[in-house]
Amino acid sequence: MLKEISHNILHHNWLLLWMFGLIITYLIIRSFHRRYWKRYRMALILPLESSKLLKEKNIDFVRLAVILNFVSGLSIACFFFLSIQHFTDWAWPEMEFGDLILFSLLTVGVILFRYVSVEILGQFFKRKDVSLQINHVWLLHIKAAGFLLLLCSFMIEYSPNELNTIATIGGLVVIFILIIISVLRSIQILRQNRVSLYYGILYLCPLEILPVVVIVSLLLF
Repeated sequence: MLKEISHNILHHNWLLLWMFGLIITYLIIRSFHRRYWKRYRMALILPLESSKLLKEKNIDFVRLAVILNFVSGLSIACFFFLSIQHFTDWAWPEMEFGDLILFSLLTVGVILFRYVSVEILGQFFKRKDVSLQINHVWLLHIKAAGFLLLLCSFMIEYSPNELNTIATIGGLVVIFILIIISVLRSIQILRQNRVSLYYGILYLCPLEILPVVVIVSLLLF
């Protein structure tokens, strides 16, 4: 078992460096910006704290949020990269560093596309305040997903084979739970701002439900 793990580490040095780089970034933010980290964790649970964090004008908080969003996108990409490599039929035998870069660009691109799409809907319906709140809540859950899925990625790549499937399923469970929470909080925001059900459905279908269908299709087929 140890021989197999050592082989994986030697064979994927670049992947190990990639994941350790992400972990170190999280640890630096956690160590040097404890106040933001604490408020971010509270905002995940408490809608009131989430609203306060959204109104925060501290430039350091804004920069940290952007950095965490980007790092989280890279972590999510790493999880899907490893999941597809290990557990789908169409994955090629030796996925290289360039393939991980491609996954990362696609993941960050999807996050940006979703963010911009919500902003456009907010502008179109003249409810920019609502789109800002929805994007804020969604990015909070993107940050949570990035950190948790990075831990799952370590398990997929460097744990014994019998734990690979558990780590992958665990990561997918994390994703679906966070999606459900994000959707529920988005619906709450829509109701609090008295947005009609029609606009709510227009938002939820393409921007929340469709990505889930795409993810399931990629992993199962």
